[in-house]
Amino acid sequence: MTPDAVALARLGRYDEALAATEVALRDPTAEVLAAAAQVYSLVGDYSRALSCYERALALVDSEQGKELWSQIGRIRLARGDLVQALHAYEQASSLEHVGRLRHLLGDYDGSRHAFDQALAQSADPSESARLLGAIGRLRTDQGEFDGGRECLERSVSLHRGREDRPGLATSLGYLGNLLLERGNLEGAERFLRESLEILREVGGPWAQAFALVRLGRVLGEGGRFGEAEEAFREGILVSRTLETPIFLADALRHRARLRLRTKDPRGRFDAEEALELSRTLGNPFEVVQAMTTLARYEKSERAAELIAQARVLLRSDANPRAVRTLQEDEAAVRRSADVHE
Repeated sequence: MTPDAVALARLGRYDEALAATEVALRDPTAEVLAAAAQVYSLVGDYSRALSCYERALALVDSEQGKELWSQIGRIRLARGDLVQALHAYEQASSLEHVGRLRHLLGDYDGSRHAFDQALAQSADPSESARLLGAIGRLRTDQGEFDGGRECLERSVSLHRGREDRPGLATSLGYLGNLLLERGNLEGAERFLRESLEILREVGGPWAQAFALVRLGRVLGEGGRFGEAEEAFREGILVSRTLETPIFLADALRHRARLRLRTKDPRGRFDAEEALELSRTLGNPFEVVQAMTTLARYEKSERAAELIAQARVLLRSDANPRAVRTLQEDEAAVRRSADVHE
């Protein structure tokens, strides 16, 4: 396998790339297998890509294997297999990715530990800026708003200083999210719109999906329901282009909550799909919030059943946002039951 097959795949000349790959695989060295995996990944055949990377691992030492494990983690993450992606990135000793995945899986202590280690070891200002942004988002989810804001403002400053526009857009989105959680709708909207303006120029669908959904929440909280629906519509369209269901589950759940306020019965379908997707992610907090959102659309008995299931899933160290959501939705379900009795 020469780099030519990979280059052909990157140019979209998939038939030629695959033909060259099949020939090269007659002598499957570690280098050939790794290149073949890149080709299969580029054409969207992730099963064969993973098979090639795993075969290559058997032919290299542990240090050389770290890059292969990192590529396996990338594919697992793109496919929404968070647990297997975490395992791969742990084998690759990629602390930043381990921190992000533990955050997504609801292991906040493990995430914080990985991020702190990565930041202590980082000598690269761009990496430090990314890590500070990730820590700021984690602290927001933990309810540590002052510490989170300090990290995010440092991240934004570092990204601006290095003219790193994709990194800047991501951290601005996280800062907008923090202000949203604090109830500062004007500030949140300003940062989210700045983030989206950059992302529409430089790309970044994950960060764009995140910012659009938070903008939808901001607009909904401000009573601008039509604008909120449009932001959610765009956010859901972007989320459906991503292979991982993380962002789509988040977008649908939040649109379902907006539609509770506008008494739009279509929100029930959003809530049902959000719950189905959340169950594939391995994060109990996301499942809890999807369950309690759906409970708001259900009749008394089914609603009470969903609330009870959510309580079982929540651990004592659950993040404040999930606890608050459960308490608010449980109270709303009780009020609804009282009205109908």
